[in-house]
Amino acid sequence: MIQPGTLTNLTSLERLYLNHNQISIVQADTFKNLPRLAHLNLNNNKITTFKAGTLTNLPRLERLYLDRNKIKMIELQDLNLYSNYITNIPSKAFESLQNLQNLDLRENKISAILPSAFVFLPSLEI
Repeated sequence: MIQPGTLTNLTSLERLYLNHNQISIVQADTFKNLPRLAHLNLNNNKITTFKAGTLTNLPRLERLYLDRNKIKMIELQDLNLYSNYITNIPSKAFESLQNLQNLDLRENKISAILPSAFVFLPSLEI
């Protein structure tokens, strides 16, 4: 576990590589006050849950790597994909985001949405 406040004074940090560690818990305020962080790599750890608020206050985050962990659920409530180049929404695209309440897909290039793209989203507000 990374203790909250450990990274507080690294305000110029742009890339953070914490891959191949034994991290199992990521607290909500772990990455607080990292305004320039653009790349965050948490690959190959033992993270099981990604709590809501974990990535709050990371305005420049462009890349997040979470592969090869043990994540079962993401407690994400708001997902903003506004003004990107998304062209289609595949079947069950958001199925692991069961707490998702708000999804913003405005100003994309969507030409196809498969019928079951939004299944398993009981909290999504339309």
